Amino acid sequence: MSPSPSALDRLADASWPVVTLFVLLFLGGVYLRASRIDPEFGVIVVAFLVMNGGLIALGGWAAGRKED
Repeated sequence: MSPSPSALDRLADASWPVVTLFVLLFLGGVYLRASRIDPEFGVIVVAFLVMNGGLIALGGWAAGRKED
């Protein structure tokens, strides 16, 4: 169920609205799958993924900034 490497390369070069749409669709799909078990479980899974994604993004931003 993972996207192909070429799709990930195109996503890396995409503008932020396209990436935002892709992430929202992914999180919506995750919520729908997890909420089949229990609706609260879907919220917890999405919150977990959002927090992890934020930490990864913060780490990428910190690693990519230039030192003065």
